[in-house]
Amino acid sequence: MSRKKVEVSNYSFGKRLKYLRLNANLTLEQLAKVADIPKSTLSELENDKYNPSASTLVRLSEHFGISSNYLLTGEGEMHGNEKNGDFPSHPDVRKAIPIPIVGTVPAGFPETAPEEDHILDYLYLPDVPKNAFAMEVRGESMAPTVRSGDYAVFVRAGKSEIKSGDLIIVCNEWGELILKRFRKKGDEIFLTSDNPEYPTVKPNEHYRSVGKVIKVIREVKF
Repeated sequence: MSRKKVEVSNYSFGKRLKYLRLNANLTLEQLAKVADIPKSTLSELENDKYNPSASTLVRLSEHFGISSNYLLTGEGEMHGNEKNGDFPSHPDVRKAIPIPIVGTVPAGFPETAPEEDHILDYLYLPDVPKNAFAMEVRGESMAPTVRSGDYAVFVRAGKSEIKSGDLIIVCNEWGELILKRFRKKGDEIFLTSDNPEYPTVKPNEHYRSVGKVIKVIREVKF
């Protein structure tokens, strides 16, 4: 009796990853070591708790020698040409610049680069300055312009480079990064939200500008 062909393309990402791992006779520990990905992360991915980051997806697709697009979605050719840019929503990922995703602002930032402890992950983007950073947006205060889960890519900017109406990243008194729209009326500065349900913020002396948003990324989230 012939064995029925397994249609892994119909699986979820987590089940597809687990199938590939087991088919390669690898334990979670072994895959974590060879792919340089924490075991706990692989376990959560296999259980479909969340989708992989761009860097994790690249490592896994390289290890199994399959298309990143196929690994993530189950669509397209399984063995696509990664070197020619077979990557979902991002054809130039191999030539892209790694942009650190930061979650908190250490002392001295933005004058100095954040330490590794403050880097959550990386985005891989073309045509972005090498000194750019990114933050994952939480909440809907800037909707519909920026949605929760989007990435705001920003660069350091002095006061003279920020104009009224610009999207900026601000560090509040608790060291948290927040995304607001810079408004200036006379000598007064306000931080507004695009979502009218959220109030305008009048920054105090503890607030400081971190950078100016140059790009909002939605299509490359995983």
